[in-house]
Amino acid sequence: MEYDDNNKGALWKTEDSSKKYVLNGKVKVDGRELLVFAYKNETENDRAPALNLSFVEPNNVGAKPAPAPAAQVTADDLPF
Repeated sequence: MEYDDNNKGALWKTEDSSKKYVLNGKVKVDGRELLVFAYKNETENDRAPALNLSFVEPNNVGAKPAPAPAAQVTADDLPF
């Protein structure tokens, strides 16, 4: 029987103290591999979760969203 790694993942401790996250790894959901980052919750609220998770597409790591293209305004668009 072949191993099915769908809907499974793994996390590793982050040794670099300059990082905001404390654990990172990969998870496979519905056949798509995602990066996962776990951030320690620093709030004093007893009802707050211990960790917050973030899932990111591998090709989007460190990428900034592209700015929206500027609209082309012509003289016909002006009301006066």
